[in-house]
Amino acid sequence: MRDVISEKMGISSGSIHKLLYIEEHQPDLLKLIDDGDMSINGAYKETKRQMNIISLSEYVYERKKNVPLNIENLNIYNKTSEDMSEVGNASVQTIVTSPPYYNKRTYGVDGQIGWESSIEEHLERLMTVMSECKRVLKENGSLFLVIGDSYDENGSLRQIPNRLSTRMADDGWILRNTLIWYKTNAKPENGRIKRWGTSYEYIFFFVRSMDYSFDMDKIRVPYTTEPTRHAPRHHKTNTSTFMNQQTNLQHPLGRVPRDFIEDDVIKTSFNQKEKFVPDENLEHGATFPEKLIRPFILATSKENDLVLDPFIGSGTTAKVSLENGRTCVGYEISPVFVDTSYQRCGQVKVIRI
Repeated sequence: MRDVISEKMGISSGSIHKLLYIEEHQPDLLKLIDDGDMSINGAYKETKRQMNIISLSEYVYERKKNVPLNIENLNIYNKTSEDMSEVGNASVQTIVTSPPYYNKRTYGVDGQIGWESSIEEHLERLMTVMSECKRVLKENGSLFLVIGDSYDENGSLRQIPNRLSTRMADDGWILRNTLIWYKTNAKPENGRIKRWGTSYEYIFFFVRSMDYSFDMDKIRVPYTTEPTRHAPRHHKTNTSTFMNQQTNLQHPLGRVPRDFIEDDVIKTSFNQKEKFVPDENLEHGATFPEKLIRPFILATSKENDLVLDPFIGSGTTAKVSLENGRTCVGYEISPVFVDTSYQRCGQVKVIRI
């Protein structure tokens, strides 16, 4: 019967199956398909991911006995980061995090940030977290905020990154850089959309004071060609001849990294594998690559310093911190991803770069 219907509608039976699945579990996504903002396949994958997360609660507690919940130099609290009373004042050197998108992903946990009734409420809750971050961050510490935007029901960008950045500046944070993370493998968008495709996220680099710690030599980028050397030049004046040796301004360790970060640059910055798949169901939808954040941690902290991620998710910040000799504390409201983070960090070995 499905084959007959698909032939009459001019759509594959597989697509019909996907649409029925979406209608049953995530009907709100059907409007995005109709408006051309999401493909059938993309909506189907998002629906499956959401259903996996929602259905994993009992499964996770059954497998906790196999997860290393006591890892040296790592503490993850299964609670909201709006209250981080477990962390002392001015005890954190570096904060790296990515807060949830507004109204875009659900992780099956009541009270999660991102599903407030208004943007204003969402921003207020994020500012509560940022205030806690400011309390625990050292005066010479740094915060890296990886954040993307989303569209409202009228098709307009909500401009949440800019709104949050402005509020933080008004609260005394100093914005040192707005880095652009360009995703060469960004999710494909439906060809019917009447706008440019989305391919980047912001990374805000905030500090508490201009006396912040920063070691540029830890993150310099190798030159693609050898430095050019010129023979000395002779200049004649009315009275004498003198020799001017051209100054070589290239640093021997490499150039200063740019504020435009491409996936290709991330892939070639460090020769290290980072793939981790503990279970095909345990997928967090807002992860960033290890190699994206490694320079942030290396440049702004030293070994044994404390790194914080108030939205630790599947544990990327924790893994990179531990690999580089730092300690880490994190917050995560989903017990699924608390376990995932501990499992991911259970076999971490310190590396030297």
